[in-house]
Amino acid sequence: SVYAVAVVALLAVCAGLSQASDVRLGSTIPTMNLDRSSVTVSGVSSGGYAAVQVHVTFSSSFHGAGILAGGPYWCANDNLAIALSTCMNGTPPVTELVTVTKTTALSGFADDPSNLADDRVWLYSALNDTVVATSVVKATEAYYNTFINDPTTQ
Repeated sequence: SVYAVAVVALLAVCAGLSQASDVRLGSTIPTMNLDRSSVTVSGVSSGGYAAVQVHVTFSSSFHGAGILAGGPYWCANDNLAIALSTCMNGTPPVTELVTVTKTTALSGFADDPSNLADDRVWLYSALNDTVVATSVVKATEAYYNTFINDPTTQ
């Protein structure tokens, strides 16, 4: 699949191979000398939203996040109208999204959010951003603050 090729190519680049084309679909992925406790995820705008989804869903594998203009986990509730309104220029319902996160983890579709407790999360919002409002990023901050042990250390 295209996804598998992209993942293998990314791993090849991270492993320091001369070219991503050195790795072919079906080949053995090279061993990497990687400190698994330092793996983080980052993204900007739609990538910021995706980074939050990955960080929360796979919180046992990712130990921090850098989010630029991104909203909280499951902000859109799988609804395009919410995605284009509340999640872009409104105030996402943090309490509801925290409950969704916990329920999703209990169902086994996401890792336990307690894994987020000691993670470092960096958030950024531009005051003049006309796409993702600061209120949305503030909601992301409030969302993460419910799971992080000491948000003042961020």
